[in-house]
Amino acid sequence: MKRAILISLNNKTEEAKALARTLGYEIVKEFIQQRNNPDVNTYIGSGKVEEVKDFLKNNKDTELVIVNGELKPSQWFNLEKRFGVEVFDRIRLILSIFEKRAESKEAKLQVKLAQLRYERPFVRELIHRARAGEHPGYMAGGEYQVDDYYEMIKRQMRKIRK
Repeated sequence: MKRAILISLNNKTEEAKALARTLGYEIVKEFIQQRNNPDVNTYIGSGKVEEVKDFLKNNKDTELVIVNGELKPSQWFNLEKRFGVEVFDRIRLILSIFEKRAESKEAKLQVKLAQLRYERPFVRELIHRARAGEHPGYMAGGEYQVDDYYEMIKRQMRKIRK
């Protein structure tokens, strides 16, 4: 079984652990932070982020961080950057289970459409971050690879809907 850790803002983690097991992950550690509202930048507070980073540094065989909640794109990017491993929120976890279990062509297309809808805000955030940095090429209004990916997502969604 692959190893993962679970981050939650409350003690209700049984369902998230069951979802992780369905995908073949063993939860080796839980990080619970009692908060009323998620942190705007990282979902959890900076102290808890450091605690998770330290755990990951000492447990390099941990492949995934699962957040028992819904992450905004900026929170997801910030956590992946800080942790250096893949981060799933509850929605991505559930979509992965649907993808794994879909058998008919129609079911696979419906799951793909749901995944594309879910990914669009993340791609927009990636475009925003790319544009905040340097532009490709000197004095160029050049396109970014993420722009192409975003357009590809829109084309795929149109094709699936037909």
